[in-house]
Amino acid sequence: GTVEALEKYDAGDLFFAHLAMTFKMLDTDDGSQVWDYSFDRRKQVYSVEMVHTIIGLSSIFQTEMDIVEGQLDSLFLSLKTGVTLIPTQKSSLNKPARADSTDGEKLDESAFEIIPEKKK
Repeated sequence: GTVEALEKYDAGDLFFAHLAMTFKMLDTDDGSQVWDYSFDRRKQVYSVEMVHTIIGLSSIFQTEMDIVEGQLDSLFLSLKTGVTLIPTQKSSLNKPARADSTDGEKLDESAFEIIPEKKK
């Protein structure tokens, strides 16, 4: 992942927390991209004190990581079982609905490994 923006906007009488990030996952065998996600969010904070900006940034980050978690959960489930989850219209923030595999087997995450991207 890459942090594109991490800042406090000060517009005189208005203050905003701003966080933008980009994520991507590559297949280590062939280098193809199998997943990506980006966001660019601003949240108004109501005090000049930096602690309120940090709370705003944390809130943005938590909301977006919930979305990332749902997407990766769906991706890994589909890779393991072939079951593809379709987000429902009622899901908050377009977060994919969670589901267990059709045979009741829990997903074993012990075989997953996070490998840093090589710089070109």
